Amino acid sequence: MAKYTPIIIITILIGATVILPDTTVFAETQAGDYWVSKSPIPTENPALVIATTVNGKIYAIGDQTQTYDPKLDTWTTKAAMPTSRTANFGTAVVENKIYCIGGGSSGLNEVYDTHTNTWTTKASIPTPRKIVDTHVIDNKIYVIGGEIDALTISTANEAYNPATDVWGTKASLPTPRMTLCTHVVDGKIYVIGGRDAYIPGTYRYSKVFDTNEVYDPKTDTWTTLTPMPVADEGYLSAVIDNKIYVFCKNVTCIYDTATDSWSLGAAIPTYQFGRAVATSGVCAPKKIYVIGGYINSGSSSNPNSRVTNITQVYDPILDDWSLGAEMLTARTAFSVVAVDDAFYALGGAGIFGNILSSYKNVNEVYYPGGYGTSDPTYIPPTPTPTSTPNTQPDGIQVELILILCVLIIATVVVVFGYIFKRKQCGRVR
Repeated sequence: MAKYTPIIIITILIGATVILPDTTVFAETQAGDYWVSKSPIPTENPALVIATTVNGKIYAIGDQTQTYDPKLDTWTTKAAMPTSRTANFGTAVVENKIYCIGGGSSGLNEVYDTHTNTWTTKASIPTPRKIVDTHVIDNKIYVIGGEIDALTISTANEAYNPATDVWGTKASLPTPRMTLCTHVVDGKIYVIGGRDAYIPGTYRYSKVFDTNEVYDPKTDTWTTLTPMPVADEGYLSAVIDNKIYVFCKNVTCIYDTATDSWSLGAAIPTYQFGRAVATSGVCAPKKIYVIGGYINSGSSSNPNSRVTNITQVYDPILDDWSLGAEMLTARTAFSVVAVDDAFYALGGAGIFGNILSSYKNVNEVYYPGGYGTSDPTYIPPTPTPTSTPNTQPDGIQVELILILCVLIIATVVVVFGYIFKRKQCGRVR
């Protein structure tokens, strides 16, 4: 038996190598996440909708108004918005009512009552503009910046009181810019980065900003803060634990609002345009998800060749990226809304040059890895996956498997050594 011992050990080692996946893969994948296909959006232009949530239901507003019930997986057509507008207006939710403000050259302010299924026209915004950022603080809607036209950027900062249907003019944005990010942290509005207007007769702009300014609604004042480490515009950003994460092309800039300081994080592996971002932390671990979008390469004759379906996951604790399960339908210009950390990706399109085409009315939901484990009192749904779940074990599981294999090998060596020794002793006798 002793002569077979080396062969047995080698066989076990080879088997362990085959069974154990390469540990470098585990830092690049999400475990247990998946996408599920849901009832499609009943609309003709699904890319031209803005989606929001009220009491656990999703409202998609554009040419039509539809509501989606995630529990029943059903859509219901509601009263249409009085004035049809493309998806460049601002939305805000106050007391179960959805306010749709601006869009195009319009100063319209129309509100949808989710209880009565009715629309009402309210006081128009004083400065008509589009591509605005809206935030709700203390039941007031703040509309900052925006674009009057391709050559004119607005610095207007106006606040709307839904209770009185009155607009108030506030301190203007100090630095005119557009395609920036704004976030509310501790009741203050942070405005970071952006670019200037197009040069007349072109689709080029002359300056990109690293500017970082914050607005305090209580004092109606702006404060200039530490600038972003790199100037950028049109990026994605998200907030976790009062830190603002700005995902630029070659680096992730992390702003700590408590200390007014920046740090650099791992750059996003694949940089896309027209993508969507979402954060988890209620029913899944705190992470940031960058989904879909389009890249600059691809066929000029195929609108779907440039769009992507990748899901990239950023862990702010480890400062690393991993790949999640792929979205079922590759697309850009879609909306993502979260319901208890389940991310619904609605609508979208392919792209020809800078023109959207090949519209998609799909509705797909993403369940992050670890879904249902963050809050022990929360019982998540049990959907049937329609994409292949990512079942790669995490790093801890790999270490346990490796230790187990080493113990098995050591045990085999000891046992066979003992048998060999007994046989040798028997021969001596």
